[in-house]
Amino acid sequence: MEPDLRQSVDLSLLPPARHSSDESRLSHKTRAPSEDDRDSAGARPKEPQLDSPKKGQKRGSIHNLLYEILSLLVSAASLAILIAVLSKYDNKPTPKWSLGPLGITLNAIVSILSTVFRGSLLMPVAQSISQFCWIWYTQPRPLRDVCDYDAASRGPLGSIRLLFRLRFIRFASIGAVITVAALALDPFFQQSVRYHSESAVDHDRNATAVAAYTWGTDIVPDEDLLLGYIALPYDMQVAMHTGVLSGNLVSFPDPPFMCPSGNCTWNPYNTLAISSKCIDITSHAKIDCDSGCHFTASEDIVMQNLLSRVDESGGDYLNDGADQWDPFRMEFVYIPDALPVLRPWADITGLLAMVQWVKATGPETLTLSSTTTFEAMQCGFYISVQVLVPTVHNGVYSEAVIREYVQSDNANSTPTFTANDTSFYFLNAYEGLTPAPPNLTYHPPIATPNQSPTNSTNTTFTFPFNAYYALTSQFLQAGFLTGDITRNATAGMNGPDNAIMLYRAANVTHAMHGLAQYMTTVIRAVGSTILKGDQQNNSVIAADHAVAGSVFVQKQFVAVRWAWLTLPIVLLVLAVVLLAVAWWETRRLGVGLWQSSPLALFFHGRMEGGARGFEGVGGVDTAEGMRGKAEGLWARIPREARGTVEVYEKDSLGKRGRSVGSSIELVSHNM
Repeated sequence: MEPDLRQSVDLSLLPPARHSSDESRLSHKTRAPSEDDRDSAGARPKEPQLDSPKKGQKRGSIHNLLYEILSLLVSAASLAILIAVLSKYDNKPTPKWSLGPLGITLNAIVSILSTVFRGSLLMPVAQSISQFCWIWYTQPRPLRDVCDYDAASRGPLGSIRLLFRLRFIRFASIGAVITVAALALDPFFQQSVRYHSESAVDHDRNATAVAAYTWGTDIVPDEDLLLGYIALPYDMQVAMHTGVLSGNLVSFPDPPFMCPSGNCTWNPYNTLAISSKCIDITSHAKIDCDSGCHFTASEDIVMQNLLSRVDESGGDYLNDGADQWDPFRMEFVYIPDALPVLRPWADITGLLAMVQWVKATGPETLTLSSTTTFEAMQCGFYISVQVLVPTVHNGVYSEAVIREYVQSDNANSTPTFTANDTSFYFLNAYEGLTPAPPNLTYHPPIATPNQSPTNSTNTTFTFPFNAYYALTSQFLQAGFLTGDITRNATAGMNGPDNAIMLYRAANVTHAMHGLAQYMTTVIRAVGSTILKGDQQNNSVIAADHAVAGSVFVQKQFVAVRWAWLTLPIVLLVLAVVLLAVAWWETRRLGVGLWQSSPLALFFHGRMEGGARGFEGVGGVDTAEGMRGKAEGLWARIPREARGTVEVYEKDSLGKRGRSVGSSIELVSHNM
């Protein structure tokens, strides 16, 4: 009798249709070839010829983990790229990329990289779980555990089952935890990026404000100081009269500006201006009712000159005695006669004028009594160079004066006036135009490097003396900032128009500041005003007055929440540890690096006391090795024996497609 060449191999990893993991066993059974087999084959099939193991052959070489290592490197690289991209755009406007007509968002980049990370992370994790299955069987274990490991390597449900099977105390549990936790990777990646809206500079558009470097160079005033105002330009005269009547205005007119978005800022810059400074001197005056009620300011001679005419007994300007009085009186102060009270303005070169007033402020103004409430104020007007910081917010222009320069570079080295040990250096317009004093020139430190028309630190601001002379003349005009208001029970209120308007104003001090602001606006806008008239364009700004600013628009910004990237980083570290431990345990215990290969039980499985299978065959200690050996082998399940898997060499296939070779039969029975 010829020797039987059939080979039987255990098959627990194949998923047969009729198999119970709890009630199955593998048995090897020798089957004699049928007559049909012999007739169809025509010759006895070849027994698979497999190499014997070589001495000193290494199990689980690191080279056999090439794909797993590359996969982890891809995972680490994708995470590193994501972190680099997020770091670049953190707290910056949302980036916009284009791919032809298509746009690519940051969310798309995050999604792509997270998908690459998750896919490349789970491949070595699945292989490590499968490898721990073989390590698990270095000790006697239930065969059904193969199913648990196999399911765990395939997805989260199997991983959860394996966790309870291993009670979280085996290294394979790390792989199961990674597989389950990987379900949360996409939400964690998406949560790492948050968007918020905030203002950002639009570099494609320009904001423009105006500055003045000189004004009134063509003014030629009359020699007579009282007539010098006639030479003032029309827009300045209108501005000064309008400013006097601005006591009830909430805000003053804006200088020319251009802000395309309605939200703009400017760096501080210098401009020529008219400034005002007011001092409350109410404490200097009081009402004395010892012999008829009247005002007195015994310690302020300048104020006393004003108050001496405002009393209930009549005085120079009251005609009917106690039945009438003046609840408001304002006057222009002649500077040479007011030096004792001008100490706050002593260092100002271009002092134009000073006014003072007394105003009854209580509800009862028909009579003067000891309970009458009043205010007494002094305000000075002067030329300065202001350092401004304009802003436009939601279309509303505002500006803050952060500093001002009041001494001209060519101020007199000797004081113009001296009184009570105080030196005064302001110009004296009362001396007339002959000889004409020099123009006022200022060279303040440059506020910002972008100020036009020059970036030089020697930017010169010039105010001609003729213009100074004409403005002083306007302040001297009767009825402009002078006048008395007389009230009585029968005649009502009498006085100059400006005085009546100021008396009725809610805040006279506000009107004085408004006067200075209106004058400054004209000085800064004069070039642009002429240009607007010539071009019939209200938005044009003269280039020699323009100061560039920044246009702000609402942009979407990226805010990276780095804590959400903790999970991907931890899972990557655990995956590296898992693969390293799996490889180390494989080497230490001498297990083949079979991983998830379904060929492992073909080549290495056998029943105790049964057929030998492929045990001892060389080159099948790794999944790659088993795949190489399997290339020369064929397998089938014959019709007449569905519980049998036949394995044979490729060249033993008969003409009719049948084979006679190694066979494996799966026999199920009840325990």
